[in-house]
Amino acid sequence: MLGFKFGGIHCSEFGICMRSKNRPVLALPKIVTENLAGRDGSLDFSAANPGGRVLYNDRELSVDCGFVADSYGDIRHKARAIAAWLAGGSKVLEFDDEQVTMRLIGTYDDTGEVR
Repeated sequence: MLGFKFGGIHCSEFGICMRSKNRPVLALPKIVTENLAGRDGSLDFSAANPGGRVLYNDRELSVDCGFVADSYGDIRHKARAIAAWLAGGSKVLEFDDEQVTMRLIGTYDDTGEVR
């Protein structure tokens, strides 16, 4: 079963099983264009910066995680431990099937629920 390490701790230490939803290889580029009246097409200013190259947006990753518990109380206990592990500051994120180390800047849950 595939998993991930976050802050040096593997998800299996919490009994978590992971399924990838969306892990794009590249982030979307920051495209900056301007349409001018009286002119065909648009001007592309994407590389108009001090580095002279196209810059990229944050790369957003999405995974589903689940775990098994013996009782409702155990669910709440494990959920709190997992939340404490995932919260707080920038940490290194490594997936088992990728040889790339990423720095995770923030985490969030789009449902706001523990499922």
